Amino acid sequence: MPISNVPPRSAEARRGQALSRAPRRQRGVALILVLMVVVTAAAFVMLSALNNRASRETAQRLVTAEALGQARRALLGYAVGYADGVHTSDKGPGRLPCPDLAGGSDQGVAESVGDCRAAASRETGLLPFRTLGLTALVDGSGAPLWYAVAENFRSMTTAAVNDNTPGNLRVDDRRDIAAVIIAPGAPLAGQGRGSASTYTPAAWLEGENASAGDNRFTHLMDAANNDTVMVITRGELMAEVAKVVNREVQLALTNYYNDPDGDDDASGADPQCASADPECDDALPWLAPRTSGLNTGVVGEGRTSLARLPIALLNKDFDASFTALWSLDGTGTVQFTGAEPPAENCVRHNFCTQMINDKPVSGAPTPTPVFFPAPLLGTAAAPWGQGSCVLSRPKSLAYALVMKCNTQYSYSVPGRALRREWQLELRGNTRLVAPTAGARRSIEVRALGNWPAGTVGRITVSDFEGSTLLGQTLLEFSGFVGGNTFVLVNVPFDLELWTSTSIIDRHLSPGALPQWLQTDEWLDSVLLRYAPSEAPGYSGASCAAAGTCLRLQLTHAGETASSTVNTLRGVVITAGPSLPAVASPASPAQVRPSIDLKDFLEGLNRIDGNTYERRDASSTFNDEILPLLP
Repeated sequence: MPISNVPPRSAEARRGQALSRAPRRQRGVALILVLMVVVTAAAFVMLSALNNRASRETAQRLVTAEALGQARRALLGYAVGYADGVHTSDKGPGRLPCPDLAGGSDQGVAESVGDCRAAASRETGLLPFRTLGLTALVDGSGAPLWYAVAENFRSMTTAAVNDNTPGNLRVDDRRDIAAVIIAPGAPLAGQGRGSASTYTPAAWLEGENASAGDNRFTHLMDAANNDTVMVITRGELMAEVAKVVNREVQLALTNYYNDPDGDDDASGADPQCASADPECDDALPWLAPRTSGLNTGVVGEGRTSLARLPIALLNKDFDASFTALWSLDGTGTVQFTGAEPPAENCVRHNFCTQMINDKPVSGAPTPTPVFFPAPLLGTAAAPWGQGSCVLSRPKSLAYALVMKCNTQYSYSVPGRALRREWQLELRGNTRLVAPTAGARRSIEVRALGNWPAGTVGRITVSDFEGSTLLGQTLLEFSGFVGGNTFVLVNVPFDLELWTSTSIIDRHLSPGALPQWLQTDEWLDSVLLRYAPSEAPGYSGASCAAAGTCLRLQLTHAGETASSTVNTLRGVVITAGPSLPAVASPASPAQVRPSIDLKDFLEGLNRIDGNTYERRDASSTFNDEILPLLP
């Protein structure tokens, strides 16, 4: 039938057809809704998993960062406190523990001296957490921390450790590193970790971090390396050590200033001072010139400009303009050696005639007796010429201070050119004399009619003709009373270096400094400056803001303005590691050893004026500065 002849459907039929299609549309919509729910749920699960993974990784990174930071702080604490307590006083701060290489019952303990020194290949091991006073430290994956230390900074080194000691570790292109701390992270493919591989670097570390003996490390992380590395540079380590140096100097000079002659009573009053001025002898030591021999015993001079610590090194001869006189009849024993020894009178008294053995020379006319001047003067102005002394604290004498001074006098008798030498040696019964405007601090003996029995003395007088010893007379004595006298004064005594055994009580030597300042060669890097009002023997007004004090500018990173302290009585400055040349601001490379300030200090500190500065360490500034007196 032609389409045009098909009868139209009724309205009722059309409604039925529409109703039959409705369920199919509803089922389609429902399916879409179900799919949307499934996709949303899957996305939620996936995002939750990703978020959980990210959260775990963040948490692990935080644990790792905290462990590395704790280890770094402990290592720096070990280094700055190395000289305290259990360690010998001739090895100062800056030394780091060896790694843990042994295991067994000693896990977490630094390796012994012998094994740590054995070879460069031993520079890397586990962190010695027990030696550092820590519990076991692990990173975010649960792996123990590893650690490497530069050979120059290992605790067993006998070489000097100071701001010029280079770090020989390297991390990528970063050099001059003293220590490296490594968090291994989770094991990668091929790393079998177990008790048998506890001390096997390749089981925990990757790439250069796992290699031994080359002092090279890397912080670069990729699919083949998941180590996290933290370093301690030489500059960072020495910045902390310099603070210890400054505090030791500040403490020593504060003790010196408060009681330079060591005779204050329990209340702090000086028995030599009047009640109106109970601190009459408070003074700082004379400073030593920068032109003196580096890291040696240097004598103080009456100066306040930037200069060095005056050190009285034991067992080292030093020039001394001492004065001596004695009268020792009827005490001790006398020994004669040689063909022509001086007469006994020449050791019992500080004067006798010029003639050998107190007799005229054979065959010559009898001269008019000429007596040596009294007292015996070891000065250039006196006929003796310059004298010299040496101080010691022998173990055999229970570390008591021993003074030995020498001087000589050349003279002639008919036909002969002669020389007489005196040597005075005393142990015990010494006292300190505070410095003044005209004299350094000195040590002396003044026994006027009473010499304690524990005090021992030796006086030796020797006669020479050219280099030939003609004779020698020796007087040894121990304790005396009555009319005897012995006086030895004006023997310079600057700052002594102490050890745990050489000075039992530091009060006996106010201002004593730890021996490691000398053995670790810090003396070259420490400079002091007094305010004019604190110069020894200064008689003007005390330190005030206008004119007689030093000023210190304090500037910190990120601050546009600095604050200033205007009333400093002195400063102690310890130079940081020598800095390379920089273009802006223009600054040449620092070269050491040197006596030039520019090779040690930076900024205002190198000018040697009345204004100094303290600021954060940078590529152009690394001075550590501390007020000298409270």
